[in-house]
Amino acid sequence: MFLHLLTIQNWLQHHSTYRGDHLAIVSENKRLTYRQLHEEVSMLANAFTQAGICKGDKVATLLHNTLELYETYWACAAIGAVAVPLSPLLRGQGLFNLLDNADTKLVITCSELIEHVDQIKKTLKISSSNFWVIDHASESYQSYHSKKANASVQLENIVPVNGDDPYNLIYSSGTTGLPKGILISHAVRSLYGSLFANAFRMTPESVVMHSGAIIILFPHSFELLNL
Repeated sequence: MFLHLLTIQNWLQHHSTYRGDHLAIVSENKRLTYRQLHEEVSMLANAFTQAGICKGDKVATLLHNTLELYETYWACAAIGAVAVPLSPLLRGQGLFNLLDNADTKLVITCSELIEHVDQIKKTLKISSSNFWVIDHASESYQSYHSKKANASVQLENIVPVNGDDPYNLIYSSGTTGLPKGILISHAVRSLYGSLFANAFRMTPESVVMHSGAIIILFPHSFELLNL
């Protein structure tokens, strides 16, 4: 029963309400407070909803460590969508297999990796309007930032989630066979973040620098993350 109540859906909103002016994240030359981060994520979450993404739908990312990747994690949590972070090293049939296996509804990538998505795009069961790029939008890829800018800053049509609901889907490396999907619930991610913070004695004023893949990290700690 206790685990059923644990979710990360409202964690960012909570920080925005009670610690809104506190620095939340530093990514290259951009610095966002919790209030600013919550507003950015809310717009993205609404953009997802406008694109037809509902609770339980899969949003896949083919990105390097970027602020957009971090925002996507939080936006998925806000509307109950399922984040599917994929390695930017995936190519060809391997990339197709994971996107297809996950029943992906929306793909977010960058111009550097578009050529690899293009190779399999026509064989995927994804709406042509649900391929987004974080830079250099084209006729066949929607602009992530334009979609976000045209959405409301207030979260809309939010469906509550519980601890048993899936939060993200990660894939094994496939060293002994095909990669296998590992579905992780809100409760598991909630405990993972709390236990990690406790183990490293993090406080609300702690500064955490992370240099690995955000695919593996999120959401261990919800204090300051330097990408």
